Amino acid sequence: MFLSPDSRRARARAALGPVNVQTFTNFASTGRWVKPKVGTFVFVQVWGAGGSGGCRATTGSAGGGGGGGYSEGWFLMSQMPAVVFVAVGQGGPAVTSSNAQGTSGGASQFQSGVNGVLAAGGGAGFHTAASTACGGGGGGDSQSEGGDGASGTGGSSTWAAYASDGGNSATAAANALMGAGGGGVSSGNAPGVGGNSFIGGAGGGATGSASNSAGGTSVLGGNGGAGNSGTNATDGSQPGGGGGGARNGGNSGKGGDGMIIVWVF
Repeated sequence: MFLSPDSRRARARAALGPVNVQTFTNFASTGRWVKPKVGTFVFVQVWGAGGSGGCRATTGSAGGGGGGGYSEGWFLMSQMPAVVFVAVGQGGPAVTSSNAQGTSGGASQFQSGVNGVLAAGGGAGFHTAASTACGGGGGGDSQSEGGDGASGTGGSSTWAAYASDGGNSATAAANALMGAGGGGVSSGNAPGVGGNSFIGGAGGGATGSASNSAGGTSVLGGNGGAGNSGTNATDGSQPGGGGGGARNGGNSGKGGDGMIIVWVF
């Protein structure tokens, strides 16, 4: 289930206990954060964008996009500049032509000098001809973008302890704390579902001639989109869900855009 900004705010408040939240700012797109006059601490949460799924003609298969990564940081208000540039990564665009790889998701960054907070994007889903294994995009982490899927292999994730590789078989991509990998397709054309994530973006589902697969789910990030055949695949949700793979005339799913939330206490 995708949590709205209000839901995430409520969960964070409950976890923090009886603290006084001075301001709360949600950036769904690039902008500027202006330091308020009141507050002692600043807490920043950053999600990278999800990769889009691959797209294949009638006789092939396509992997799902990887989920975007997550990072966070605490700052003293007294050490913050008056204005901070906030860059929100864009999800990989949907693929509208057959036999084309998806696009990786963009990184998001709260650019507070050397103490900025960055979260990388998820990798792109691949596409292959029939009876050839097809990889999903790897999940992103707090520093490194997930690798793109390829023929026979899923995209790799640099920080394996926190993000998962894209799938390359009928089994689901592994679950992850940060960005989860997109589903892959086996040589028997059986697609795998996208990996689940706790706080990053979930992976998109794959599609093959055997069936379609669902995207993964995330507790605090965006869900992955489902793979589809004959109609458009589902987009990943914001923040950072990977897009689903598509075949047989449909467009692949777009990756969910990143997001940045700034709390002042």
